[in-house]
Amino acid sequence: MLTTLVLTLSSLYSRAWSYGGFGYDITNKSILVFNLCILAVMIFGFFFPSILSYLARIFGSIAGALGVGVCISELIWLTHNKNYLRKVYKFIRIIDIISFSIGLLFIPLYWLLNGQWIINDIMAICSTVALMKLLKIKSLSIAVNLLASLLVVEIIVGIVVHYMMKISYNNYIINLFQNPIMLVMPSITKELYRQCAWLPISAALFPGLALSYLRRFDKSRGTYIYFLIGLVSFYFGSICWMIIDL
Repeated sequence: MLTTLVLTLSSLYSRAWSYGGFGYDITNKSILVFNLCILAVMIFGFFFPSILSYLARIFGSIAGALGVGVCISELIWLTHNKNYLRKVYKFIRIIDIISFSIGLLFIPLYWLLNGQWIINDIMAICSTVALMKLLKIKSLSIAVNLLASLLVVEIIVGIVVHYMMKISYNNYIINLFQNPIMLVMPSITKELYRQCAWLPISAALFPGLALSYLRRFDKSRGTYIYFLIGLVSFYFGSICWMIIDL
């Protein structure tokens, strides 16, 4: 439910206002490159899991800090105080100095507190919101290609991990990527050998990008139908996954 709330709110406000509405347009080429990178990372993790896990923590902490910086920048922009937009050196503004100074503080916090789950989740949620603001889908075909290709890649990786490595796919991914690219949520109910649940930020990011596109499409035509269909579909898919995962 928390994930759905985050992606719904982010899809409604999916423009980086403090950066002049900047957004990178996702293309079929970038989707292909991204999926190839995922496969390359998983192959590297097969041979060097400990190295990949450490590198992923470094990458996750940096990405999380940048995500916090972008979100703080957006919050400051909402004050509509033009003093924050003054440039202090070339293109660097006061708002940039404040927001990314706060964001960078999360890197030592993350490492000093050994990935404490609250710090981890703040960085993960901010990364998700920031990426939804900075990435853009411009057509339904791109949205379908993105979600379908990621589904195929995850199925392939899951089958390989399950049958070649003889371990749980979920446990393998969690052990490799237990850092701010994963949301960590303490379990409400007691389960043997399990005190929390993990959710990769991609589970909110990619459906959120699709919802953001549907919302913009609806807005251009004065309707809400496609956004509501997308949101209900995401809810239905999440419920089906929870039932299967029980």
